[in-house]
Amino acid sequence: MNFNRALNKEQTTCINGIFVLFVFLSHFGQYETMPWNNLLLAIGQLMVAPFLFYSGYGIMEQIQRRGVAYIDGMPRKRILKFYIHFCMALCIYLLLSFLLGKDYSFVRIVLSFTALSSIGNSNWYVFAILTMYSIVYISFKQFKKHSMTSCVLFTILYIVMMDIIKDQAWWYNIILCFPAGMILSKYKDRVCSIIQKPVFFIFLVVLAFSLYCLHLPILAYEIISIAFCFLIVDVLVLRQEKGLIK
Repeated sequence: MNFNRALNKEQTTCINGIFVLFVFLSHFGQYETMPWNNLLLAIGQLMVAPFLFYSGYGIMEQIQRRGVAYIDGMPRKRILKFYIHFCMALCIYLLLSFLLGKDYSFVRIVLSFTALSSIGNSNWYVFAILTMYSIVYISFKQFKKHSMTSCVLFTILYIVMMDIIKDQAWWYNIILCFPAGMILSKYKDRVCSIIQKPVFFIFLVVLAFSLYCLHLPILAYEIISIAFCFLIVDVLVLRQEKGLIK
């Protein structure tokens, strides 16, 4: 199987575009009763999992191609740039909210610029991405010999901390998709040889079910979300081999 073509920028952008539509329909369904609401509610956070997965994959691809120069440029070119775009969008959202007569406390507005609070916008994803970018930078800058291990451990620490601080599962229940994407990039040949085998997905489903039975639903959902992302990659490869995609 040729996984490189299935993981190129064109294909990953296309997949993200499809899930952007799902997210839009999901948010629209919060205001109007639509026929697809129950389906999207069942899919839940899995709609967002590919964004984290492909973000992790993409950032690891850049690190492998550009090395130290890319890591050194992350605070300005990745983290700051993303944060500025978030602040610009938030200012527009805040202006529209005031024009519509909505009133927010000063503290809430300030916290919304940290993405820890919201004025109606979806903030958890922004906070998650900024955190993961920071984790990647720290891991590859300070723990060079164990960078990937550090990324995974810091991500697990993020899950624990957000469970304590927020106690809302959507802040962290698919976050492991980000390092999963990084692992796919770094160990592509090895990982791809594993994920093309049906037994791999059977193992993940059994593992997720076992974790759920052990009263660890968050970890179970993390496993399911990772399996979902790898399944997307597999489907793209199969469609490519059948000539359904270029």
